[in-house]
Amino acid sequence: MLDLWLALVTSCLLSFIATMLAMKFLVIKLFPRKGIVGKDVHKEDNRELPEMGGVAMLIGTSAAFVIFYAVGLVNEHTLAFLLVILFAGIIGILDRFLKFGAYIKPLLTASTAIPLILLKAYPDVLRLSFSISFRVPTLYALILPIALAVTSNAVNMFDPLNGVASGTSLIALITLYLCSLISHMLGVHQGDLTNSTIYMALILPSALVLFLYNKYPSRVFIGDVGSLSLGAAIGTYAIFNGLEMAGVITLMPQITNSFFILSSVGRLFERSEINVRPIVVKPGEVIEPNLDPRAPITLTRFMAVLGYKTEKEIVRAYYKMALFCSALAILAVIFMK
Repeated sequence: MLDLWLALVTSCLLSFIATMLAMKFLVIKLFPRKGIVGKDVHKEDNRELPEMGGVAMLIGTSAAFVIFYAVGLVNEHTLAFLLVILFAGIIGILDRFLKFGAYIKPLLTASTAIPLILLKAYPDVLRLSFSISFRVPTLYALILPIALAVTSNAVNMFDPLNGVASGTSLIALITLYLCSLISHMLGVHQGDLTNSTIYMALILPSALVLFLYNKYPSRVFIGDVGSLSLGAAIGTYAIFNGLEMAGVITLMPQITNSFFILSSVGRLFERSEINVRPIVVKPGEVIEPNLDPRAPITLTRFMAVLGYKTEKEIVRAYYKMALFCSALAILAVIFMK
């Protein structure tokens, strides 16, 4: 047990430091020189910020994995968890330069389930609330690609303002870990709690650093590499711990936002294909809903309609929404008993 806690502490520290160093020297210093920047369109000065901050998170997560591998705490589930995050991140990096089409990216993110399937690192029981469960091993393997495509792309589409995707994802990860602890105490936990803690030690420290640099006002954009890998991590963690229902509830803001966007546009699309933004920024950085009927419907547009006038106000409202859904997810886990 002492070796486990020592490995956990060491991995978390190494991950945090590695992510910080990668953020400072790779993302902030090198990326702007290579033109890897994006405009913060919600600021009056349209400032340029380094993009692909999620690369630093991938480096930090990999550093944590090295510690667990060195002390012999790696199994097929741990390896699969890391590979899913890395595969999703690589897809985000390639998309930054190759610009995958609207239908290619979902297919590629669905392929991140391959490590889970090849390593057979997935449960064969689908658990719902009120002690309802289904043993569907073959069907589960077929659902995995869809589940990871949904979670990764839902988080990817939920990156409208500074710190929204990184902050709400951080809340979701912490919530799912609390759910695993609660379900373990209630005797309904699926899997080893030690493994669940290791998964969280792999992703949480680097995700925290990513949020600290991405929170309002952002110093770094997380990019598709950050949002896709965060979404994949959330989906995989929920699957490993039998928390599919809790995962869906926790990600309700992201899923709802995706539903609104896709239903209003009527098809899959890339951001570059939408010429009309859902919100407009007035002098003084006041945000108002775009009344153009061609503008896609988003949660941010709804926020503006409800009277939230600044980016900071809307971001805070998103965090409150995420915390509310997290509370509902915890209640759902309690009712699993």
